[in-house]
Amino acid sequence: MPKAWQRPYAAYLFDLDGTLVDTAPDIGVALNHALATAGIDPVSTELTRHWVGHGARVLIEQAIQHHETNHGVPPDKLEVEPLLEVFLDHYADHLTDTSTFYPTVEATLRQLKERGAKLAVVTNKMASLSEPLVRQMGAWDTFDVVVCGDSTAHPKPHPESVLLT
Repeated sequence: MPKAWQRPYAAYLFDLDGTLVDTAPDIGVALNHALATAGIDPVSTELTRHWVGHGARVLIEQAIQHHETNHGVPPDKLEVEPLLEVFLDHYADHLTDTSTFYPTVEATLRQLKERGAKLAVVTNKMASLSEPLVRQMGAWDTFDVVVCGDSTAHPKPHPESVLLT
């Protein structure tokens, strides 16, 4: 009997950032670009990786709090919205400058597809960023569906996006 990870399933759903694709370097560059417009020192890719899982707004908020902790600037003097706009604009133009699939992802997806499995991306990233990212990575035709953070009223972990998939 095959082990649980060896069982063939009819469909596989994958998160995008940090699961299929290492997007942290490009997100970090966009974050540091936005921070620079406010005179905030750049942050490391490791910090970006740590903060990125809760969305762009929280990423910016965390960077502002980090700056306050290290430089004593109150966060109310640094506004999130203008930085978020700069971040999103820059990131949209540089989605895949350095982003890469994690090792074995491409081979695994190809193998699952060859078995006849349906493949989907279910991400909290907005469609305006997710869909171009998947296309630019050359994987659009690999997936039967891409469900994004704005595809449903409630993002993950709410089950709505999985049910839509």
